[in-house]
Amino acid sequence: MKKVHIPVAYYQAPDKRLQATQDKLFATLKQYFEAGDNFTKVSVSALCRTAKLARQTYYQHCDSISEIIEVAVAQVLNQSLQKADQAADPDEAGAQLIVDLLLANRPLMEMVRWARAEEEISAYLSRDISRVTTIEGSNAPLKGVMIDLLARIYIGFADVLSTHPELSRSQWIDIYQKMLPVPAKIFADL
Repeated sequence: MKKVHIPVAYYQAPDKRLQATQDKLFATLKQYFEAGDNFTKVSVSALCRTAKLARQTYYQHCDSISEIIEVAVAQVLNQSLQKADQAADPDEAGAQLIVDLLLANRPLMEMVRWARAEEEISAYLSRDISRVTTIEGSNAPLKGVMIDLLARIYIGFADVLSTHPELSRSQWIDIYQKMLPVPAKIFADL
């Protein structure tokens, strides 16, 4: 029986004004990061002033400054899922897709660490892995714990990758393939 491939990415385009606001906030926050400012010292007022946005606009879209980074990570993850949807064999292409994604977004991963947003990103990733594994039909009592652990492993891998620019893409792919299991294989027998 041929395995049916169900798309797992979100394909609905975000509202253009919402996206423009997110882009302004992220670009401004990135300026603070690149300037070496302490994340905890970045205020909503200063962020909005620099981004030339009203505080009211900020509060319509964000609950916290770290949420700006979380949204950027969510967008990157969704782009990765879209690429996986297009791959002939997403499990086989997974290591290359993820390593390429992380290498292309190294500054974003550094911003996650700067904002100390690893827990929030891990929680988002856990929800997304849960959504994808539910689409693919896996549902077992241990699944939630395994998903949380897998999300933390991915975040840890991303963190280590962002701090070791001396390694090549092929070395990172090799490390990924040796160290991180393919999710479909983890949840296949549940």
